Parts: sequence; C-alpha cells; structure tokens
Amino acid sequence: MRRRSAVRDVQAKIQADIDAGRLAADTQAAVLGRFFATVLQGMSQQACDGATRTELEAIADTALAAWPADK
Repeated sequence: MRRRSAVRDVQAKIQADIDAGRLAADTQAAVLGRFFATVLQGMSQQACDGATRTELEAIADTALAAWPADK
C-alpha cells in the first residue's frame, strides 16, 4: 500500500510539472513516475543490502539520464 501511494505521489508531481509547462506535454507521467518510484525502491533495497554511497550515486546518475530534457 505504501509503495503504491509513493508511485501515485511521484506520478502526480510529474503530471503537475507537465500541466505547468515545466515538462513537455508528451511526457508520460504514469510511465515516468513508475520508473522513478521503482528506481527509488530498488536503491533503498540496495542500500539495505550494503551498497555504497558511490554505487547508489551511480544508479541515480544513470536514472537521471532518462529524465526528459527541459522544454
């Protein structure tokens, strides 16, 4: 339940940015939101399993490469 709520929250923020013109109109809020929620959940699990800060930052950098370019 908490994970589903987090996905909805991320999707809502992305949709708000689309609506405000901060992200391109063709950005898929549901897909992008689920992707980033999944990355965050995976990073949390990796941290619990002992991943280093450097390893987690590399994952974050890779995920951010998927973020849509500014308008």
